[in-house]
Amino acid sequence: GFVVAGGRTRGHRCFRDAWTYRVATGSWTESATLPDPEAYPCRWGHTLTRVPATRGASPFPDGRAVETVATFGGRFLEPGEKKKSGAYVYLNDLWFYDPVADEWARGAVLGETRPPARDHHVATFARGGLYIHGGKLTDQAPKALGDLWRYDVAAKRWQELTPASGPSTRYLHGAAPWPNAE
Repeated sequence: GFVVAGGRTRGHRCFRDAWTYRVATGSWTESATLPDPEAYPCRWGHTLTRVPATRGASPFPDGRAVETVATFGGRFLEPGEKKKSGAYVYLNDLWFYDPVADEWARGAVLGETRPPARDHHVATFARGGLYIHGGKLTDQAPKALGDLWRYDVAAKRWQELTPASGPSTRYLHGAAPWPNAE
């Protein structure tokens, strides 16, 4: 199956929900256990990424190794605000969702290093890490980001990667894991 979470309408109605689609039954189930709205506000421009079960790297208090969906970043418009420059709140929070147990956990981050808040970036998972690339810091930013970050799910730390070359700055792009790539 797959998970759909958050988003917005043309009129900036922001969704704070998550739905799991089960292919075998052809049915949707809405999450009944979303985190507190102050901690996990509605959002759009975020990413959802499949994270395989990794022994010793569980985000859940009981330590179980389980496949999850990681949610990173995005933005929202404060209730009552009109669409205008500076009215958006950009996020750099990390959450994990277990659709089978319908349970959420905030991603623990050790250390102070973390990516800046952003939206319209890409995320993918490869070799024990969640990778974040590009996006925008604000809706008025003169250019997009070109940075690359890795969250090590076992070490629970972010690291900015600085390859010698790479794609130009961009947002609203796509990314997918390539399992056999070195």
